[in-house]
Amino acid sequence: MGDFIGAEKYAQATYNGPMTEPSPAWTPMSEPAPPDTRWAPFSIGVPPNTMATGEPKEYPSTDTADPDNSGPDAADPIHEEKTESKVDVASIMENAGDAAAAGAAIAAAVNEAIAGEAVALAAEYSAKIIALPASIPGRIAGYTSARIGKSKGDTDRNGQPYDPVKLSLGDVMPQMTSPVEDLDEDKKEKKNEEKKNKKADEAKKKGQKFIESAQKVAAKSAETVAKITSHVAEGAEWMQQNVDKEIARATKNIKQELETGYKKIEKDIDDFAQDEGDKIGANVVRLYNKELEKQAKKIVDNKKKIEKKAKIKADALIQKAKLQIFALIGL
Repeated sequence: MGDFIGAEKYAQATYNGPMTEPSPAWTPMSEPAPPDTRWAPFSIGVPPNTMATGEPKEYPSTDTADPDNSGPDAADPIHEEKTESKVDVASIMENAGDAAAAGAAIAAAVNEAIAGEAVALAAEYSAKIIALPASIPGRIAGYTSARIGKSKGDTDRNGQPYDPVKLSLGDVMPQMTSPVEDLDEDKKEKKNEEKKNKKADEAKKKGQKFIESAQKVAAKSAETVAKITSHVAEGAEWMQQNVDKEIARATKNIKQELETGYKKIEKDIDDFAQDEGDKIGANVVRLYNKELEKQAKKIVDNKKKIEKKAKIKADALIQKAKLQIFALIGL
């Protein structure tokens, strides 16, 4: 009993806290897999590198394939309204396996969008260009009418006075003191099918040339798209902004190329119609003046006949008077 009490006192003197079970032997823990940070900087809303500095990369606008389109005959600049994005960059990046695949997929989508715009615009302007030759007869008729109406003091597009112009009877009468020569006029048909067909063929060839030029614009844009999509690490927001800008720029330049081509072909058609209209109008004016001169000649001839008859009658009266006077004086 004494031994037990002594052990209890010893235990109380050395106790420092509640008794605990001994810890099990230590075993190493496996580390969790690191999070997939592949697209962490690409999420929209997370500022990518260059945008965080306030100086994002910029690429120049795609140039038109025909630099000669500037000048007085060039079409007015085209202003396009901002439209909804045609390529969903964020979605493409989320579904891509890596940065290289994302860049390639975005480039393909952007080039497809630009090509689609080019095809639609080419179809639209092809129809407009094909329709131009059909407007030739109406244009010629309009310029013919305008040419017939020209008067003294009017000048043509080269600053030269129109000749001939319609005369009035007052203009023609003073010229009737001498015989009017019969003018040998070449009668020309108002509708020269051969000339119109030739002009139509020229319009088609020129139209094809401008369509091919617009396709070059689309092809050149692909170079810029490749540069943009090589910087996938800039993030989805930066990529979205730049591909949208390039699609808009390429579409605008393609349309500008086709519009300028259309305007040039239309001017060529209109110049042709004006030349033909001026020729026909001038011929009509000559024929009009010829008829007017005939009428004036008839008036002069009738006047001369009346004067001749009056003179004959006067001479007869004078002769009769002479005979009467001779009878009175016995001659």
